[in-house]
Amino acid sequence: MIMASAGTLTYEWYESLTNAYNGTLKGSSPTYTPPTNAAGIKYYYVKVKNSGCGETLSNIIMVKTNATPDKPTIAEDTAATCTTISIAKTY
Repeated sequence: MIMASAGTLTYEWYESLTNAYNGTLKGSSPTYTPPTNAAGIKYYYVKVKNSGCGETLSNIIMVKTNATPDKPTIAEDTAATCTTISIAKTY
């Protein structure tokens, strides 16, 4: 009988400014949520390591974060003033 161990999985999430496997380590849990507090484009990938079988890299994904819109400014509407108009009939 041959027994194989599935091993233990570990995760390394990377963030890069380019579409390449040259990122900075950002997390080590099974899931990762990129920050969205700054506008721009960043690239992410994960390296999954299995203690019994080696490691593999995911595809690189692009995440684009849009700028947070400014709060709208609502101007106070000034009340219209009434004007008296006189009409004179001329003969």
